[in-house]
Amino acid sequence: MAPVTTFLEKEYTVINFNDNYFYYVLGENAGYSYPTYEKIMTQWTPEMYPQQQIVPQLTSQLPGIALAIWCDRPEAQETAIFWEIMSYLLFAAMQKLTTPFADKQQIEKIMTTYFQ
Repeated sequence: MAPVTTFLEKEYTVINFNDNYFYYVLGENAGYSYPTYEKIMTQWTPEMYPQQQIVPQLTSQLPGIALAIWCDRPEAQETAIFWEIMSYLLFAAMQKLTTPFADKQQIEKIMTTYFQ
């Protein structure tokens, strides 16, 4: 893949599909492990793109991330568990990309309210 800066120099909009943090492969096929809330919160920054590329300045050409979900084995996880995990991943991305509206304890309360 070409460096992110190449696309930015050509004035493309670039969505962050960082597979280390935002690929969710049901059954953990193809060498992928499930991303987690903790991994996103402790290891990822909005400037970090695939292959550990760091973009020095966030601009309007970099509108955000996309969570890619691969479903080659849909039976690998129950639907309710899947949606609960997706919610945590999206909470983590929101906390890193915007002004946090909730801390981990508040998120736990939200999740308990809606998923249990």
